[in-house]
Amino acid sequence: MIGHHPDLFEALIRETRWNTVSVGFESGSDRVLETLNKECREEDNRFAISFLNDIGDEMEREGKKPPTVWANVILGTPGETREDAEKTLRMLHSTRRVQPSVSFFTPYPGSLLGYQLIAEGKSLLLKDTYHRNPGIAKVRDIDYAFFKSVLSRMNVPPSRVMTDTRSPVMENPVHDRLPRSQVYLFSMKNGKKKIAYGITPKQALEILAYRLSKEEMDEIEKDQYIVVASGEIMGFIHELG
Repeated sequence: MIGHHPDLFEALIRETRWNTVSVGFESGSDRVLETLNKECREEDNRFAISFLNDIGDEMEREGKKPPTVWANVILGTPGETREDAEKTLRMLHSTRRVQPSVSFFTPYPGSLLGYQLIAEGKSLLLKDTYHRNPGIAKVRDIDYAFFKSVLSRMNVPPSRVMTDTRSPVMENPVHDRLPRSQVYLFSMKNGKKKIAYGITPKQALEILAYRLSKEEMDEIEKDQYIVVASGEIMGFIHELG
């Protein structure tokens, strides 16, 4: 929305008293965005933040109330490194007038990654813990102590540097957007299948390697896969491993 229609987006903010803009940034790291199959990149998030910052600065100079950015963020995605999390923190701190809305990654059944993690025996969710809130462990082998420390640093007020005129917004990345990802089912040596997604089979395997160990990757038959539609995945749930 922001990247494709920036002029319409600004008009909506200015003309509809849109005081809180909720944006699903999820992460400041391309690795995490790819693991989540978000189909956007760090630069898309940076463009949105730069654009919102400048709109807000300009509205304040005009004596108007600028919008708050309700920034939805996920921490603890499988494969997320400390540097990935620090990128997300820096992204939030670059957003003026921000209200972080943080969740720990939750492997819900119904999501492709959720189904796969459940099949791998890595989900820690019970029937009464299926909520997005941070605070409890959701997935095995995640360093939640570290991610809680990141969470505690998110509400540090960022600097608010205002200029006399609108600063140049970074180049809009929308014209260089990636093609949509495909969903692949790779065969495994144990007869099970593994969900992966990417533009190509090679990229899908690279994204899988963000969160899987070398030993787990070695169990995948990398040349044996099929492409399925997201809506067809229910027919393969019992085959996942």
